[in-house]
Amino acid sequence: MFNEIFLKVTTNTLNPLRKQITFNDLKKIPDNPFTVDRLAWNAINLNKAEKIYVDTVTDLTNIPDAKTDLIWLINNKYNIRSDFPWNWRPRKSLAMSKIWDFPRVSSATGKVITWDCVRLIPNIPLAELLKLEKVQSKIQASYNSSSFDIVHISFDERQAEFTFQRVKYKAPKLLQVKGVDSIAKAHQEAGRISKSEMVWIVDADAILFDTFEFDFQPPESKRNNTIYVWQAKNPINGLIYGHGAIKLVPKSVLETLNVANVDVATSALANFIQVEEVSNYHQFNTDPFNTWRTAFRECAKLARGANYFGNKDLYPGNEKNKEYLNAWCKKGKDEKFGKYCIKGANAGKAYGKNKKNDMHLINNYKWLKQEFIKSNTV
Repeated sequence: MFNEIFLKVTTNTLNPLRKQITFNDLKKIPDNPFTVDRLAWNAINLNKAEKIYVDTVTDLTNIPDAKTDLIWLINNKYNIRSDFPWNWRPRKSLAMSKIWDFPRVSSATGKVITWDCVRLIPNIPLAELLKLEKVQSKIQASYNSSSFDIVHISFDERQAEFTFQRVKYKAPKLLQVKGVDSIAKAHQEAGRISKSEMVWIVDADAILFDTFEFDFQPPESKRNNTIYVWQAKNPINGLIYGHGAIKLVPKSVLETLNVANVDVATSALANFIQVEEVSNYHQFNTDPFNTWRTAFRECAKLARGANYFGNKDLYPGNEKNKEYLNAWCKKGKDEKFGKYCIKGANAGKAYGKNKKNDMHLINNYKWLKQEFIKSNTV
């Protein structure tokens, strides 16, 4: 075997004469160019590895057939760094007996965000593959490198510090707006303190999913005229839509936000895009008042006709509003503070339906507190 490798290394296949291996030739060999092992890999044409894009690199049960001895599995939801060393190879003695994982990391801290990014595996039967040891490589495959500021907004939420620290772990340069007693004014302040052309908005009752990353990059043409809203899961009634979810908003929109706007996401701009990804749990049910307040505000808006559902021709807002109102007003009684959620939802629905009522009051925390006390002492 050694003689075969030696001949292929030292023979120019296009010329019967021997070719001397130079220092520059060695430098072209990946990883550690000064080992005969890497030189052998390159020389005997085992340096090819097919690239296969998958939803997750951790699932080894449904890998498409490949013709190469090694296979790159690539998570198709991440942008892999342009200079990733696809020609990297482990020593031949280890290549067919290990699985090699390459992480996605924070560009700010270098911390690993996920290992479900890029994986190099040997092309062997599944039963053998599942027994192999996994090796975590130091080579970084992808970066979380959002260029937009992230702002955490809180008022009196019990878990505000917890959610702030959780987001800060992902984004060490996280900004904070705290204690502003108007929702619209808090968003204006978020725009004022940020420096980027768009701003990520994270509410204090948002528990981010581990899989969510602040790495979305909208087209240049939409960065000053479009609000993007992700989706959040409601812990009481199970609804999944834009309420309580992460938002990406143009800085100019935040700075010029009219305090008369009832809802930042749906009334500030005509251009509104609902992102399909679920970003977080909307953990608003931390005490009776916060639960009641959140349900009241949302159902007042839904009853009045707030549209969270993008293109009205494809998703008629009124029909969706009715469907979601029904869930808010009836589901989840046995969940934590579920009865306060249902009670607040029904009160908000009644308030929103009466067009004589001033909708701007639903953003007034003091008024909401008084309404909560009245509704729970009757």
